[in-house]
Amino acid sequence: MNAIFKEGGELETLNSCPACLGTRFSHFAVSDGLAIVRCAGCSLIFSNPRIQPARTRRFFEEDYLQDQSVIDNNMTKHRLAPLQRMARLVRDFRPEGGRLLDIGAASGLFVSYFANDTKWSPEGIEPSHNAARQASAKYGVPVHCGFVDAVDLEENAYDAVTILDTFFLDPEPNTTMEVINRILKPDGLVFFEIPGLNFRLLKNTGLVARILYRSSAQLNPAMQMFYYEEKTLSAMLARHGFSLAAKFPEQSPVYGGWFRRALNGAYFRTTAALYRLTQSRMHYAAKEVLVYKKANA
Repeated sequence: MNAIFKEGGELETLNSCPACLGTRFSHFAVSDGLAIVRCAGCSLIFSNPRIQPARTRRFFEEDYLQDQSVIDNNMTKHRLAPLQRMARLVRDFRPEGGRLLDIGAASGLFVSYFANDTKWSPEGIEPSHNAARQASAKYGVPVHCGFVDAVDLEENAYDAVTILDTFFLDPEPNTTMEVINRILKPDGLVFFEIPGLNFRLLKNTGLVARILYRSSAQLNPAMQMFYYEEKTLSAMLARHGFSLAAKFPEQSPVYGGWFRRALNGAYFRTTAALYRLTQSRMHYAAKEVLVYKKANA
């Protein structure tokens, strides 16, 4: 996959941190031949230099999610429990319902949970032409094909926006947040699901990475351009008028046979309990859900 991105040597250097706009960075790691840095101001870790956004967009539009088994398994079967929990969470925060937009809809499974609910009017956005077409046809829910800044969306129209396990792939997060701020109603909510940073680094850097991958870091920076945590994501969103409303631990996708699934469940239950007992100070869950509220203009 990295070879696809590197065609033509299309790299660009970021001169400021997307989260806090700081300009001082320190070396963090090298993975797949790409440098990863840490911002001295807010500690955001990100790929720099990175693949140019135009090349990234072409990949997600034309090459990503072309394999049907990936859509059926990675984006559907193995994601059932987290997506069901997220749907319940959205309903808990917005019991009156409303208009929902899922950015990075993938298989369309998540928006399908709201399709027959008269309280909700769901729709999605998915850059993969193939996945967007399939999702619309399968679930009968509008799934726009493209990136959120290229789709014509009504201003102040949505009650909730979800971005589930995809924001770290977005090369232009501030542009995306400008759009979300524009289309959300006052007091609207945006729900993020992001990889747990401590879990990611524990598994994919240092000794574990050397054992598993024979490399000091295996972080896939060609796709995962940003390595967010609550602190850095909140710093970015504060500049767009959003404040943190709630946060929750979440489970990784469930793969494999019974033993691997049981181990996954046990790890999630243990780290979720630790997360709650320590008020998220000890966060080793595989994922984290962060809920932000738009300021009431």
